[in-house]
Amino acid sequence: MINVVSSNIKAIGYDNNDLFVEFKNNTLYKYSNVPQKIFEDFRSAESKGKFLNKEIKGKYSYHKERWLNDWIFGIQYWYQTIFLN
Repeated sequence: MINVVSSNIKAIGYDNNDLFVEFKNNTLYKYSNVPQKIFEDFRSAESKGKFLNKEIKGKYSYHKERWLNDWIFGIQYWYQTIFLN
């Protein structure tokens, strides 16, 4: 996961065509079959919330994951740091 500057979104991540969005209330949503270009555009968007609402919501299927714990966050953060930066 990559921490982002946003009033509502805490971090975003990408793995195997799945986009992960963690909100500041520690809920995690997984959007399926998202092209990597969308993730890259999301990561560089000036407003993460506006991008999420315009380019992702309603276009990709999603489901709410369980509440995050430190182990899950650590693994995802490690993956993003190694493979996407």
